[in-house]
Amino acid sequence: MSTTKRCRARKPARRRSRVDVTRAEFVRSCGEQHEDRAELTRLRHDVDVQFLRTAQIQADLDAIKKAWDKMKMPT
Repeated sequence: MSTTKRCRARKPARRRSRVDVTRAEFVRSCGEQHEDRAELTRLRHDVDVQFLRTAQIQADLDAIKKAWDKMKMPT
């Protein structure tokens, strides 16, 4: 007897009915998307900077550990 689980075939998603929007709503939505994209870009940059700082701290700690181990060797 097989222990693998059989997956059921998924039903295709129902098509949503068309929603009419005004030009002003469309422009507002595009503006919000632009603001969201700018915010995500800023957050991505912040994460990259934080990662770089973490890597620099790790490199410094590795250098300190290597120097410490070197000092303990002449026993």
